[in-house]
Amino acid sequence: MASKKLFGRNKQQQQTFTVPEGFKTAGVFYIRVSTSKQEAKGNGLEAQRAAILDFAAQEKIYQIGDFFVEALSGKLEDRPKLLEAFALAKAHDAYLVTSKLDRLSRNSAFINNLIEKNFKFVTKEYGFDYDPLILRIVAAINQNERERIAQRTKDGLAQVKRRYEDEYQEELKTNPNAIKRRLGTPPEKMTDLHVSRVAKREALDDAIIQYTEIIKPTIDEMYLETGKTPSLVKVSERLNDKGLKNKYGNSWSPAILYRLIGRLKESGDYCRLNGLDSEPSESEDDE
Repeated sequence: MASKKLFGRNKQQQQTFTVPEGFKTAGVFYIRVSTSKQEAKGNGLEAQRAAILDFAAQEKIYQIGDFFVEALSGKLEDRPKLLEAFALAKAHDAYLVTSKLDRLSRNSAFINNLIEKNFKFVTKEYGFDYDPLILRIVAAINQNERERIAQRTKDGLAQVKRRYEDEYQEELKTNPNAIKRRLGTPPEKMTDLHVSRVAKREALDDAIIQYTEIIKPTIDEMYLETGKTPSLVKVSERLNDKGLKNKYGNSWSPAILYRLIGRLKESGDYCRLNGLDSEPSESEDDE
């Protein structure tokens, strides 16, 4: 269902806006990719941006504001940038401009509502001289394709689950301790490349850097002052007194230090790092 913010009564009065000389009309430019991952990689964004700018130059469309960029799919209520773009376009009696119709929406009811409510929108794909009937048909096709993709994805996941179950039952015949694979679990040969493993390695690398460059020098400094290994409470206080921050730019706490050092101990790096630059032994403490 379309949002009341868009299809309800428009209480905001349109602003008086004069299109600058040399332009035929005004527009608010909107581009969208389906995932934040695509946004980070820039997939599709620059192509859409270039297409809209080219179309605007050909049709002499004056751009109001900056590009409205969205990196998600979903209901209209879940696309705040689209709502903002529509609000700005309505306020200035301008067009909402996209590169293709499916960047606006793949929901046929949504497109039909725009047409019936006489909302001003235009795509480079069809231009200003579009036939409303053609847009309705294209919107229906886009929605059908979206539903087919969703069904294919659902069927594919079900097939993978069945395969995992078959593999599990087969392994149980020779291994009573067999573990059933779950969705998202990579094959053994691909384990080291899985995103979870990569993230874990990156977290460990960060912990090593913070320990060797910030934490251990402070511990060594405090040990030389007192001859005793300081507690994590005192270490965190000293780090904060020095104005040193963790990788997220936050202050240190005993809990953060405990988790970071625990990660190093679990990996075996804590002993390795302290072996290279070890703390004084107990016998040295007694002297």
